[in-house]
Amino acid sequence: MPADLTVRVEGVKETIRALGRLDPELRKAFNKDARAIVQPILSDAKAGYNRLPLSGWSRVWAPREGKPITPTSAARMRSGVSFSVNTGNKKRSVFKVVQRNRMAAIMERAGKETPGNPLDRSLRLAGWGAPMRIMWPAADKNGEEVRDQLLALVEEVGKTLTKTLGTR
Repeated sequence: MPADLTVRVEGVKETIRALGRLDPELRKAFNKDARAIVQPILSDAKAGYNRLPLSGWSRVWAPREGKPITPTSAARMRSGVSFSVNTGNKKRSVFKVVQRNRMAAIMERAGKETPGNPLDRSLRLAGWGAPMRIMWPAADKNGEEVRDQLLALVEEVGKTLTKTLGTR
């Protein structure tokens, strides 16, 4: 049963923004602590990219115009897994773990919108399973613990800001 990782907490963006305005060094420490909390998801996701999904991905695959899409390697796919804290106005998520490598993202979602397409079939035959192959299982496995720790971190920062503003 997949865990519900959608948590809506009002004021998180504002709290983190206020932290950045009042003490930029404390904001950097906050980002570092958040990254440490999310590390189990990052580690599991990176460990999932232990080999190339299909043998042809090690050879050149290029569109007629533009930058070649492959070759790629498992190391490049691992390096595409990243974490960010974003408090921008238009962004819905404050904490994000994403795959930035194009080929890994293609592998991750192949067959999600059109089940049974040739790439999806090939990946399933190669033992990679259903779409949302690596990133989501890593988040699913560690999500509840990470969510609870991130909420505790945000609450701690909120208390620190309240004390700081109360003493000024």
